[in-house]
Formats: sequence, C-alpha cells, structure tokens
Amino acid sequence: MEQNKFDPLQFIGFLLISVILMFWFYDNQSNIIENQQGAGVENVLDQVEDDSISLNNTEEDYNDFEVDEDFTEEVITLENDNILFEISTNGADIKKLLLKDFNNYNDDPLFLVNNNKSIFSYNIPIGRNSIISSRDLNYSAEIIKDKSILKLTAVIDTQRSLELTYSLEENSSILDFDLRLNDSDRNSSYDQLELVWGKDSFRNSKSIDYEN
Repeated sequence: MEQNKFDPLQFIGFLLISVILMFWFYDNQSNIIENQQGAGVENVLDQVEDDSISLNNTEEDYNDFEVDEDFTEEVITLENDNILFEISTNGADIKKLLLKDFNNYNDDPLFLVNNNKSIFSYNIPIGRNSIISSRDLNYSAEIIKDKSILKLTAVIDTQRSLELTYSLEENSSILDFDLRLNDSDRNSSYDQLELVWGKDSFRNSKSIDYEN
C-alpha cells in the first residue's frame, strides 16, 4: 500500500491562499469601517451646520431688539378715592404711589413711592445665558377702562412680546397686576423668570426720642 508523502509545494500553496484570503477580508472590513465613519462624520457635520443655522437665526431674532428712537414717554394715572398710581410707559416703572387718606408727620401727602425710588421689574430669559429686563423695554399704553385698567405692551423681538396689565377697582387700595408673555416658539422655557423688587424707604413718621 502506497503511503501519502508530504508535499512542501502543496503546503506553501495553501499558506499563500490563506494569506490572500485574510488580506482580502481585512481590506474589505477596513473599507466598510471607513465608509461608516465617513457617513457618521457627515451626519455630525450636517447636524452641527443645522444647529449653527438655528442658533444664528435665534441670535438674529435677539438682535432685532432695538430701542425706538421715536419713542415718547407717557405717564399714565390710575386712581380712585383711596389711592393713586402713576406708571410710565418707559420701562413700566411705577413713578408714584399715593395714599390719599393719609399724611406723613409733616402733614404732607403720604407717598409710598415717589421720585423713582422703587424697582419693580422682571428679568426674562431670551436665549443661551441671555436675559432682558422689563425695565429696558418701551411700552405702548391702552386704557381699557378709564383710570381703572391699564395694559402696557412691549415688543421684545420678532418672536416675543410682553403684556403688563394693571387693574384698580373702585374703593380698593390694592393694585392687581398681570404679566403675559407671548412667544411663537413653543420650545421656549421661562422657568427662570425672575422678579426684581426693591424700594428706597424714606421717613414718613417722626423719630422716637429716647430719654435716659
């Protein structure tokens, strides 16, 4: 019986075929990975470009906010028998708050707010790390009911406007206040809306004299 002999040439042939197959497989895998990475990079670049366009459009909206050089300030009065408010269309500042039935220690009219000694405003978020104060806006005034309801409206930018409504009922000493933000962008969030309220107090009564 004839015995099979080892053929070195046949072994070398199988080895070369194996090397060629391995190289072909590795080369194809590299091309597939490169194509996938290239597609991923293109998708990321497209997304970045879209985000940049969106951000630029948003910044353009914010840059649309400009001070109206033709604006003329008006001071509107709301009053009844008990109290008087004067509110400016420049920043919606409360200029005066007078209690009609009271006088101070000099028998002068009792003002709780006078001579721009108060701050009542809102800081409104309008973008990434950007805010605008309601005091920086100019408002148009609409008196809905004579000397009892006043609505102030200010345009923030092409997407947003701010409405402030003050109401004073007859024989009341309380001024009702309502704030409304109109925004065409449904993705906007105003969770960080901040109230800024302060007043420089001034003396309305005599000092107390202490004796030893």
